[in-house]
Amino acid sequence: MTPRRMRLVALALCLLAAGATGVALQRPTADAQSTTKSPAAKAASGKALPILWEDLLPEGEEERIMQLYEAFYLNLERQAKASGQPGGLGIIAEGSAADSMPQIGTYNTVAALEGRKVRLPGYIVPFDFNAGDKFTEFLLVPYFGACIHTPPPPPNQIIYVKASPAAKIDDVWAPVWLEGVLTGRQHKNDLGNAAYTLDLTKLEPYED
Repeated sequence: MTPRRMRLVALALCLLAAGATGVALQRPTADAQSTTKSPAAKAASGKALPILWEDLLPEGEEERIMQLYEAFYLNLERQAKASGQPGGLGIIAEGSAADSMPQIGTYNTVAALEGRKVRLPGYIVPFDFNAGDKFTEFLLVPYFGACIHTPPPPPNQIIYVKASPAAKIDDVWAPVWLEGVLTGRQHKNDLGNAAYTLDLTKLEPYED
């Protein structure tokens, strides 16, 4: 394995690590049910189930994702060698078209979480950074800068969030707690395709 490939695979491992946030996001504790009168809140009863990002991955999924990363870089090396460029990945210029990185992963979800009201920490990625401080939809990701810098996390490590009424977010760069009803509805977009959708019932600043 070339040094460049080793670095990229190491990055892939970081993308799957819940501690890659810059803030050590802790496992949340169940909180009181939200009083928000949205359809999602009415559909959920009782306290939210505390989860972390690894809980969104089905059994064996981390190994499957790493195999996909390995296959991607192996194919990239083969293409470089087939083109007559002996340097393999080492000849790809940083920032060039060949240096682009697709979203790697699957849409596999955890069936036991379907329709559950959950609570988890994460970082917000708005679709419109000029929308002021109220948002009706955005992405929730496990670490700071995801979907802004490539590569994005796997689809089942991105949650598409729907907020009705619009959620007030004073600082889109700060970590938050979210509660809402989680489903396996996919959402494809330019920032990062999501394997999960969450109908928001509660949002609050992250605190240990």
